[in-house]
Amino acid sequence: MVSRLSISHVFLRLAFALGLLRVAQAHAASAVFPVVAFEGTDRADLLFIGAGLGSGLRQGMTCIVFREGRQVAELLLVETRQSVSSALIVGTEAMEAVRLGDAVSVKTFKARK
Repeated sequence: MVSRLSISHVFLRLAFALGLLRVAQAHAASAVFPVVAFEGTDRADLLFIGAGLGSGLRQGMTCIVFREGRQVAELLLVETRQSVSSALIVGTEAMEAVRLGDAVSVKTFKARK
């Protein structure tokens, strides 16, 4: 059985090799990052974001996937590298699925006063 970490490592290397991570630099200033790869399994859905430590992302952060201004899914970052991250999909909106090229941003919470 292949471990989740080794699959993650393979996809990170694949994203680098295909040049998909250059897109992250254009989005870093606006804090919106692209979905660059996706892997669905019978246990969990894992996706890869074209941004990482260099863009301020950290393991354990919660992110939102959106398309055309509406929320599609919620993510939990499980591994971050310098310019790519992997995340588990923890929830999706009804009748929605994450697609390559969807936008990802860090979920922010408003403090109660």
